[in-house]
Amino acid sequence: MVDDDEWAAGLVGQGVPADRAAMLLGMFRAARRGEFATTDPTLEELIGRPATPILQGR
Repeated sequence: MVDDDEWAAGLVGQGVPADRAAMLLGMFRAARRGEFATTDPTLEELIGRPATPILQGR
């Protein structure tokens, strides 16, 4: 297992621009903190039905 900075450096080493690697790393860190665990009720209003969780059963 590599730490976050090593992972991002690996992306850059494979040709991913540094700003994009940083953005992806930020998204993964936010996901770990649970920042994507809930949806705004506006989503259900827009789609006209209950939102479907990505990780059902967890």
